Amino acid sequence: MVAATEALAQEFRSSIQLALVQQTKGVVIHDMSDKLEMARLCEAIWPSRKTTKIRSDIEAERRMAAR
Repeated sequence: MVAATEALAQEFRSSIQLALVQQTKGVVIHDMSDKLEMARLCEAIWPSRKTTKIRSDIEAERRMAAR
Protein backbone atom coordinates (compact mmCIF):
# COMPACT_ATOMS: atom_id res chain seq x y z
CA MET A 1 0.00 0.00 0.00
CA VAL A 2 1.33 3.42 -0.88
CA ALA A 3 0.25 6.75 0.59
CA ALA A 4 1.55 10.30 0.41
CA THR A 5 2.23 10.43 4.15
CA GLU A 6 2.74 7.96 6.98
CA ALA A 7 -0.40 9.29 8.66
CA LEU A 8 -2.45 8.56 5.54
CA ALA A 9 -0.93 5.07 5.26
CA GLN A 10 -1.92 4.40 8.88
CA GLU A 11 -5.45 5.64 8.14
CA PHE A 12 -5.63 3.24 5.15
CA ARG A 13 -4.43 0.31 7.29
CA SER A 14 -6.92 1.11 10.03
CA SER A 15 -9.81 1.34 7.56
CA ILE A 16 -8.92 -2.00 5.97
CA GLN A 17 -8.60 -3.67 9.38
CA LEU A 18 -11.95 -2.30 10.51
CA ALA A 19 -13.66 -3.55 7.35
CA LEU A 20 -12.10 -7.01 7.73
CA VAL A 21 -13.08 -7.29 11.38
CA GLN A 22 -16.64 -6.18 10.70
CA GLN A 23 -17.18 -8.48 7.71
CA THR A 24 -15.20 -11.58 8.60
CA LYS A 25 -15.55 -13.83 11.60
CA GLY A 26 -12.46 -15.54 12.97
CA VAL A 27 -9.94 -13.54 10.97
CA VAL A 28 -6.44 -13.00 12.41
CA ILE A 29 -4.76 -9.76 11.38
CA HIS A 30 -1.00 -9.29 11.65
CA ASP A 31 -0.39 -5.55 11.21
CA MET A 32 3.30 -5.04 10.53
CA SER A 33 5.12 -1.94 9.41
CA ASP A 34 8.38 -3.75 8.58
CA LYS A 35 8.37 -5.95 5.49
CA LEU A 36 11.31 -8.05 6.72
CA GLU A 37 9.51 -8.78 9.98
CA MET A 38 6.43 -9.69 7.94
CA ALA A 39 8.45 -11.96 5.64
CA ARG A 40 9.97 -13.75 8.63
CA LEU A 41 6.50 -14.33 10.10
CA CYS A 42 5.18 -15.61 6.76
CA GLU A 43 8.16 -17.96 6.46
CA ALA A 44 7.47 -19.30 9.96
CA ILE A 45 3.74 -19.78 9.29
CA TRP A 46 4.02 -21.04 5.69
CA PRO A 47 7.52 -22.51 5.26
CA SER A 48 8.38 -22.97 1.60
CA ARG A 49 11.08 -22.12 -0.92
CA LYS A 50 9.02 -19.11 -1.99
CA THR A 51 8.71 -17.57 1.50
CA THR A 52 12.39 -18.28 2.20
CA LYS A 53 13.36 -16.55 -1.05
CA ILE A 54 11.21 -13.53 -0.24
CA ARG A 55 12.82 -13.22 3.20
CA SER A 56 16.35 -13.70 1.89
CA ASP A 57 15.79 -11.19 -0.95
CA ILE A 58 14.65 -8.54 1.54
CA GLU A 59 17.68 -9.25 3.74
CA ALA A 60 19.99 -8.93 0.72
CA GLU A 61 18.27 -5.69 -0.29
CA ARG A 62 18.88 -4.27 3.18
CA ARG A 63 22.52 -5.38 3.22
CA MET A 64 23.06 -3.56 -0.08
CA ALA A 65 21.35 -0.43 1.22
CA ALA A 66 23.52 -0.46 4.36
CA ARG A 67 26.73 -0.22 2.33
